[in-house]
Amino acid sequence: MHPFYIEEVQKFRFMSDRVLAKIYKYAMNGEVKAATLYFEVLGYLGNQSMINAKINTQNNYIQINGMLLNQETIKHLNPEQLDGIEAILKTALPEVPAAGYAKLSS
Repeated sequence: MHPFYIEEVQKFRFMSDRVLAKIYKYAMNGEVKAATLYFEVLGYLGNQSMINAKINTQNNYIQINGMLLNQETIKHLNPEQLDGIEAILKTALPEVPAAGYAKLSS
């Protein structure tokens, strides 16, 4: 949800039409792999649902020595436990700028 990330994703979405046009040109020149990819992206081949499943899958967790820490686990911690984890991470991790990510030049 970070504004810089959203901006970068938008840039790639605008470029996708050009990439698809380039794949189309290769397909029209007889490149079978390009034609297959073009049809998969458009959903004309049976692999479309598998492609969407891969794109929409997201797993957010931290694993330390076999112990999983995810959002559900964090919800069940009391404030003292959260403060303890935060203190440990502040001493162990480098400082992240308050603005978040640096903007990439276009």
